[in-house]
Amino acid sequence: MNLFGNEPTMDFLGALGYAHAAAGHRDEAMRLLERLQNESKHRYISLMALAGVYAGLADKDRVLDQLERGCDLHDPLMTWMKADVRSTSSATKNDIGECYSGWA
Repeated sequence: MNLFGNEPTMDFLGALGYAHAAAGHRDEAMRLLERLQNESKHRYISLMALAGVYAGLADKDRVLDQLERGCDLHDPLMTWMKADVRSTSSATKNDIGECYSGWA
């Protein structure tokens, strides 16, 4: 029984995009980021998936933008923000703490 069909989940694609970016495969990371962005036009994609790819690309401003938007939208995956190496690798703990404090 295949619960997800033949397509990978968007969260998986975000993690894969991070891995490609962190490994220096920028073109593949950008392709996955574009796929996530296109899919987000048709359905909700966790902003943690996008933030992860931007983190791998070392784009701190876009990481923080995605995390802030995710907090504003109360994205359920934001509860993992402080523990997720993808988001903390590009963003400082103070930046993340400010965003996360809005959930209290």
